[in-house]
Amino acid sequence: DWNKFGAIFYGGLARQVELTKERKADPPDAAWPEFEYGNPGSFREGLATLPNAISEGLGQPVGGPPNPDSKVRLEWKLTKIEKSESDDQYTATFDTPSGVQTVRAKTIVSTAPAHALRDVLTPVMPGASVLFDKIRSNIDRVGIYHPPVAAVTVAYPKSAFKDVELSNGFGKLKDLPGFGSLNPRTE
Repeated sequence: DWNKFGAIFYGGLARQVELTKERKADPPDAAWPEFEYGNPGSFREGLATLPNAISEGLGQPVGGPPNPDSKVRLEWKLTKIEKSESDDQYTATFDTPSGVQTVRAKTIVSTAPAHALRDVLTPVMPGASVLFDKIRSNIDRVGIYHPPVAAVTVAYPKSAFKDVELSNGFGKLKDLPGFGSLNPRTE
């Protein structure tokens, strides 16, 4: 009921009109590859381009043997985290191809799914074990819930739209670029 007048739609549409005007006033560099606005695009070499560039920037050439001077560590599995009371630092223990290794750090950031860190987190976050076993009756799940996300692409040819001028000043319906949205399952 909160969106019965299409506020999100028109807000997104208004922003797309602003972006179109901004692009016309300050077009992209001519050296950039050609692309059609509204098309999400991609890297020429695929989605691995960005992580590969980061790895190479940190000293680990992609596809090469592990570089011991690199800041990237390949095939290291985190097995334990301990917090030192004396200096407020963490010690992370890893199983590696060359045996057990430890690293000391002020902070630790992980992008691994929470369930993969269950045994590792408990010593430094005693309350974490409760989260892994908690029964969440409202969603019929046990443990930490990771909501599923689906990417759906819907495309229509411009000819599918009426060639009408919109009364809100956004221009012709056919000339509007596409935009995305994230909708809850209830919509």
